[in-house]
Amino acid sequence: MVWRIGFVVLCVVVAVFVSQQVFSQGKGELKIGVVDLERISNKYEKWQKFQDELMDDEEKFNKELEAKQQAVQKEMAKHEERLRKLSPSSQEYFDVSEKIEELKFSYQQEQKRAYNAVKMKAEEMARELLSDIEKAVEGYGKQFGFTAIFRKEAVAVEKLSWVEIRGYAGRKFVLYADSGIDITEDIIKLLNEKYQKEKQGK
Repeated sequence: MVWRIGFVVLCVVVAVFVSQQVFSQGKGELKIGVVDLERISNKYEKWQKFQDELMDDEEKFNKELEAKQQAVQKEMAKHEERLRKLSPSSQEYFDVSEKIEELKFSYQQEQKRAYNAVKMKAEEMARELLSDIEKAVEGYGKQFGFTAIFRKEAVAVEKLSWVEIRGYAGRKFVLYADSGIDITEDIIKLLNEKYQKEKQGK
């Protein structure tokens, strides 16, 4: 499914960059906060809207590819029928064989175009979501005097395979955080309030 590839790109790009956000406030009392990106993705209305758009693109491109595939298969069947009546050493046999390869290549290009279109759109969405989240977290951090705000990743480790656990350990940014420093819901509220204002302004 082409949109799922795009949505994975969207999530990965946002997660990588949000992990890098640290807001220094100078010397003084250390105040740390964490945000759960998975919860943001589930509750941020713009994120959900973008996901729906990617799903719509999936349906659109799948229909286009299905129609293209049927047309190509029909055309190829005609050429393959002709091939069975031709001598393999004839020029016509060579020409028909080449036409079949061109049809295959044309369909492969359509698949690639659909994949790239979704991938590019997902990357654009990721940049927009990234900017929204960065601004919300940075503004919140400065307003309430946080020394640093880190990304928290909530994953049920017991459900992961050994290979997944190794990768998870390498990318997990916060191993433990008291619920009192989790500011995710506040960030989600800020993001959704801003998004509602954006929609009303259109």
